[in-house]
Amino acid sequence: MAYDPVAKYQRASEASAPPRDTEIMAFGFVNRLLGDDQDARKRMKALGKNHELWSLLLKDLSRSGNAVPEGLKQQLVSLGAWSMHYSVKAMCTGLPVGPLIEVNRNIVDGLRAQAPNHVPAPACPAAAPFSASIAV
Repeated sequence: MAYDPVAKYQRASEASAPPRDTEIMAFGFVNRLLGDDQDARKRMKALGKNHELWSLLLKDLSRSGNAVPEGLKQQLVSLGAWSMHYSVKAMCTGLPVGPLIEVNRNIVDGLRAQAPNHVPAPACPAAAPFSASIAV
């Protein structure tokens, strides 16, 4: 079976790696999928994994014991909802994946900034520039 950090994130509570490091690895994995040269099948898989990752994060954020500060939690929920919606729309319409890569990379940067002793995760690929005016 292939290594899948998204599935590992699902089991983060059982994993020995700190959850933040697991999240960094999961976002890096999804960004590599999104950044690969894609045929239609690979594109759908990458977009599906992005949707799955954000769905898991939103589920985790909704847990009563989640310690993320409320303001940040609301921002992440909003961003996650956007990312999931954009992923589905990109599956149906061929929207570029660059905005998803950029958002995920920004999340990784934020996680790294909060985790001084994390295990280095592979760098996320650069995204093509995009305009915030992309409506979904």
